[in-house]
Amino acid sequence: MNGKSIMGVMMLAAECGSSLIIKTDGEDAEAAMEALLALVADGFHEMHLTAELREAERAEEEGQGPA
Repeated sequence: MNGKSIMGVMMLAAECGSSLIIKTDGEDAEAAMEALLALVADGFHEMHLTAELREAERAEEEGQGPA
């Protein structure tokens, strides 16, 4: 899969806890590896959404409505 394609990365559909092997090559390999590792570590920019959803659900269950 070519990491330069965001659609290719998204099509992996790797669930939380999945193991990934990331290999890079070429003149921008180091920068590409850093960017991909940061993306994975950040939960593909979705981790904050999960936390926000949990907080909203908790508030709703407690009768407080959305935060």
